[in-house]
Amino acid sequence: MSPNRWAGVRMLETAHRLNERCISLLAETVRIGGASVELNAMYGLRELWAQVDARACERAGRCPVLLLDLNFQRKEWWMQVGHGDARAPSVNGPSALFTEEHATPLLREILMESWSIGRSMPHVARLIFGMEPRVSSAIADLSVPELDRAAVLYARYLRPRWEESRVFWQRLLLGAIGADDEALAHAHLHCLQLVGS
Repeated sequence: MSPNRWAGVRMLETAHRLNERCISLLAETVRIGGASVELNAMYGLRELWAQVDARACERAGRCPVLLLDLNFQRKEWWMQVGHGDARAPSVNGPSALFTEEHATPLLREILMESWSIGRSMPHVARLIFGMEPRVSSAIADLSVPELDRAAVLYARYLRPRWEESRVFWQRLLLGAIGADDEALAHAHLHCLQLVGS
């Protein structure tokens, strides 16, 4: 008998690839952010972010949930996007963290992957992208031009997931930079707990 293989493994590999890019972008943003990047929470971990290299990006990227967020728990926000409102939905939040030139292509890829996975395996998309079920459905209902438009219009709202959780990000970075696979696995489990809460 061949071992059972979870149907979502390929999708998990997609999340890992996207997360590697997320970690690389976050590390670069914190490094060059100067005074414009907040010094609290995850951004106060500059010494750890400075140690993030390709190996650390790959290790942290194994996180089972996408590490960037675009209001994936806010169904009302996505309903506005889905109804073709050309204005950015109003969100009380911080200003853009990433430059458009970096955020837009990454967000385009995130949305295309969540759209594709959401159409074939919606439960997997909800888990991997940390989405509320109606958000996953709203994204799956968009056309490819609408996804592209959303990537351009809303890239400024792309933020790290749990950016106020210094504990999570510290554990993830320490596990990724170091060689302790068990510590890294604990950070990944912490990620799943945060998604579930």
